[in-house]
Amino acid sequence: MTQFDATQSILRHHAKSADPATLWQHSVILHGASGRGGALESANIPHDYRHYTPVDAPPLDSQPKAKQFVDRYTQLIGEHFTTGHRLKSLYFVSASPGTGKTTIACALLNEFIAVNYVTGLQGHDNYRNPAYFLDANEWQATFNLGVTLGDGNAYLQRFTRQLEKALTAQLCVIDDLAVSALTDGFRRHLHTLINGRMLAGKPTIYTSNVALRELLLSLGDDRLADRVKDMCAEVAFVGGSRRGMR
Repeated sequence: MTQFDATQSILRHHAKSADPATLWQHSVILHGASGRGGALESANIPHDYRHYTPVDAPPLDSQPKAKQFVDRYTQLIGEHFTTGHRLKSLYFVSASPGTGKTTIACALLNEFIAVNYVTGLQGHDNYRNPAYFLDANEWQATFNLGVTLGDGNAYLQRFTRQLEKALTAQLCVIDDLAVSALTDGFRRHLHTLINGRMLAGKPTIYTSNVALRELLLSLGDDRLADRVKDMCAEVAFVGGSRRGMR
């Protein structure tokens, strides 16, 4: 089994003075010994995004306005753990797919997990379920297949587990919101998730190709659109797709 490369750890900017062996030991808790496990696995972050941080994620080089938001939000994550500062939600949007929205959203999730871990070591309170990544398209596909197969099947069980994790995580990414048409059944569960997080005061990072002002038309529910907009800053990503350029 290949050993995880600690130079790719999300702790690398928080432990610059640590010796490699110590950094690796702590990184294993977050990444797993092979890079496929640990807290990032529990957070459902796609494997290809598990090494990005807001300090050096490549898409930010071509997104100067978004970088200003990300830099400030990264600072506020630190303040959240040390002073209790309440984080707002973010809505990453671009007309074109592939502009780096998901990469940066995951980088912020990674940062939240890293700071949660580091401040816990320093004696601050931390979260047992700090962050979770939810692909809205995949989640709806899981629901649709589960409904087709009937009560108690593995797909409905997975759908419910994902809902519980996304509801209880302190910071959640809902990726590709409003990209696909919503069925009535799925829309009710999405409303449960978004409304539950809003009522609990938990921030959410959304990514979408639909602008906030057009969200009602895509979601088909004015209450749901209003919940997304609550305490939420829209951050525009510009340009065309950069996929395949890494």
